[in-house]
Amino acid sequence: FMNTLEAESKILPRFPNSYHIVYDLDNMGLFSSNIIIEDKIDGELCGTVLNLNNPMIRKRDVKYEFSEKHSNRSVIAWMKINKEKFLYMSKIGSYSIYGQWKIKGRNFSERFIAHDVYDYKNEFWLPPLEARMHLQVAGFSIPTLRFYGKFDDCFNFCNLKIKKFCIKVYDETKTTHRFKLINECKRKNCLFC
Repeated sequence: FMNTLEAESKILPRFPNSYHIVYDLDNMGLFSSNIIIEDKIDGELCGTVLNLNNPMIRKRDVKYEFSEKHSNRSVIAWMKINKEKFLYMSKIGSYSIYGQWKIKGRNFSERFIAHDVYDYKNEFWLPPLEARMHLQVAGFSIPTLRFYGKFDDCFNFCNLKIKKFCIKVYDETKTTHRFKLINECKRKNCLFC
C-alpha cells in the first residue's frame, strides 16, 4: 500500500526541468527528432488534477497543498469554476494537467495556461501534439504553437523573432525532452540565433 504522500506524488509528480537550449543537440541524438515549438508562458508552474472530485495542486517548489489556504484560493476557485474541463480529461485518461498560473494580465477565466499532460496511471508525459489536442477539446487555454515537425526542418524558425519559446522533443508515445530559450540566446553556435 502507498501512503498518502506517495499516492499524491504519483498523481502529481514534480514537473521535469526545461533546460536552456544547447548547441550540441546532434551529439545528444536529438537532431532528427520530432519536436514542437510553443511560446513560453511566464507565470507560476502549477500541476492540477481533480482527485475524487477534490482539487489537488502542486507548485514546483512547494509540496502538495490541498486546502483553501490564502496562497491557493484563486487556483482552487478557478478549478471549481472550470471543473468540467478536468472532468472531461478524467473521462479520457488518468491525467494531471500542468501549466502556468498567471498572476495578472488576463481575465480570471484565462489565468491558467495548460501546456503539459501527465498520464499518472502509466507514468509518462503525453506527446505534446496529443496533449494539446486533449487540452484544447477540454477548453483549456494553451500556448501558441509555432512549429511542429523534425528538429532538422526548423532552421527558419529564427526568422519568427520570438524572444521566449519552449521546445518539446517527443516520440510516438511520450515527451522525452524539454528545452527553453528566453530573450536572446548568448550561447555560441545556437541553432536558433
